[in-house]
Amino acid sequence: MIADRVGLFDSNNIHELVWPDTAQANRVKRIMAPVIKEGVGQFIKNVESQVKVMIVGHKVFPVVVEAGGLQSHVGSLYGHYVVAACDEARKFANQFIRRAAQSFSSISGTYFWKGILSRNVQIDNWLVTTNLHDEISAEDVASIVNFLRSHYPDRAIIVRSLTKYIDEDIMLALKRSKFSFIASRQIYIWDYRKSQTFSIKARHALRKDDALASQAGYEWVDLDISKQDNVLRVLDLYRYLYLEKHSWNNPQYTEAFIRTLCAKPDGFLRIKVMIKKDRIDGFIGYYVNRATLTAPFIGYDTTLSQKDGLYRMLMSKLRQEAKEQNLVLNGSAGAGEFKRTRGGESITEFFAIYDQHLSWYYRAQWFLLRQIMNTFGMSVLRANVL
Repeated sequence: MIADRVGLFDSNNIHELVWPDTAQANRVKRIMAPVIKEGVGQFIKNVESQVKVMIVGHKVFPVVVEAGGLQSHVGSLYGHYVVAACDEARKFANQFIRRAAQSFSSISGTYFWKGILSRNVQIDNWLVTTNLHDEISAEDVASIVNFLRSHYPDRAIIVRSLTKYIDEDIMLALKRSKFSFIASRQIYIWDYRKSQTFSIKARHALRKDDALASQAGYEWVDLDISKQDNVLRVLDLYRYLYLEKHSWNNPQYTEAFIRTLCAKPDGFLRIKVMIKKDRIDGFIGYYVNRATLTAPFIGYDTTLSQKDGLYRMLMSKLRQEAKEQNLVLNGSAGAGEFKRTRGGESITEFFAIYDQHLSWYYRAQWFLLRQIMNTFGMSVLRANVL
């Protein structure tokens, strides 16, 4: 049945929203209502896009209305396809492909700057690198499309973080409403819902990681957000890894966002920390939805020796959590060789794009980007999985 209640709420009218009494709606309310009321900049320093919520029947979805400009990839397709792509291209081993990818990103940035990459509406975007989506029917998708295309006639409608392995039903529902799909990145999964068959090399690497984790003397505990020093330490560890080591285009989370994410009841992320001698040296921030676990918030002390194996222990803990709960582990992107060596299966992640209501000029741009990314771009992603 088509949703009989559809609406969009921002800081001006969110007080009027009658929230459905469901676990899904309560989770959105607990996490996103403060972000909407106080402004996203209080929670992520490098995101300027506007955050809203959309109600569709008895479900509520966070919505990001892109503001353009240079900002983190979690709130901007420009940040993903241009800024983040340039950062990742520098890591490609093949010099020719590295230069080609950097040139493509630079040209795309110039050509698409004021066009399709800065004028979109993103549905079910939780402002993290990997989004795990709730079930949604084709009828609800149609309601969302009809509502948003009338309110944003000059913006494409986007759903991010989709894979055929995890989200096939959602992708089919989107396809019925004439969404198309554009390759985004390569991610890695381990499916612990079924018996895993790993190579000898992978089994050896996994055993070594698990042995290290059990012998290193660390204790795993939930982050105590009542202790200011603990929260600040976690933020420092995240900054060391994601920002200073990798890219300042990654979301620059603040203390307020971490407290909001972890607050209970209905907290979004569960953060577990590695402690030894009262010192936090690493952490994982993960959540579960639809039999899939992912950890979009990770950090460790990069000033310690690589021989200590902190990242190996973090990944071992994530695999343990997924295995004990019989879940799919979405290991996200990055550290490709490390994850493949440990049996991670590389699959392609997509953006879903609805552009049927746009002018021929913007639809032509989407067509061009789709053709490039789903041919040349996908070949580069698969050949240079990082």
